[in-house]
Amino acid sequence: MERFCLFIDDEDISDELEAFKDKAKRSGYKISCEAYNPNSDTDENLDLDLEKIVDNIKQEYKSRKIDIIACDYNFGDKEINGCEVAFLVRQFKKNSQILIYSGNIDTVLGDYFGKIDSKNKKQVFHKIKKLITSKIDDFIDRSDYLNHILGMLGKTSLELEIENQLIKYKDIHLTHGFENLAGKTFEEIAAHVSEQSPPGQRFIKELIDRGLCHMINLNSDEHCLR
Repeated sequence: MERFCLFIDDEDISDELEAFKDKAKRSGYKISCEAYNPNSDTDENLDLDLEKIVDNIKQEYKSRKIDIIACDYNFGDKEINGCEVAFLVRQFKKNSQILIYSGNIDTVLGDYFGKIDSKNKKQVFHKIKKLITSKIDDFIDRSDYLNHILGMLGKTSLELEIENQLIKYKDIHLTHGFENLAGKTFEEIAAHVSEQSPPGQRFIKELIDRGLCHMINLNSDEHCLR
């Protein structure tokens, strides 16, 4: 299955991505990559607009399957960094792996957390907690970020694999089982899985239950109890 990686970067990285695709192919992966450059998402003062950046990414990529989202930390704007973008993207891309990279990794800690002392310990704690709850998979140095992403391609979650398969057959309508999603296309169900909505979570659980039941019936004389 083809993997898809989205890069959010304010620099032109097209040559790097072409080299990355060639290296991934030699490693046995078929991938496609796109880069989203936020430089045009500005407000009336020509400063980067966080809300506009995320809205445009959501409009373009919410319904597309994305295996890995890689976001640069430094956008050349002191008011916006890659963590803020990644936190908001995570809200509508629950199953994709997300990492943040920086060419100035040594200064990122001080930039993001500020001076760590008794006066701002609550703020620091809040930022640490947000990194954890937003499930940022990694924070790496830009000098080796493409090799690191290559290693992540083999660590796709079960939920993302199911989402990818649903999108692959996106025009099929669900006509049997899963009553709460009956009549919906596989693409619509994939959106529920991606958002980890209650119907999406129930679908994953029931799909696993049905799959295990079928496997047990194939390999046992006893029938799976429903």
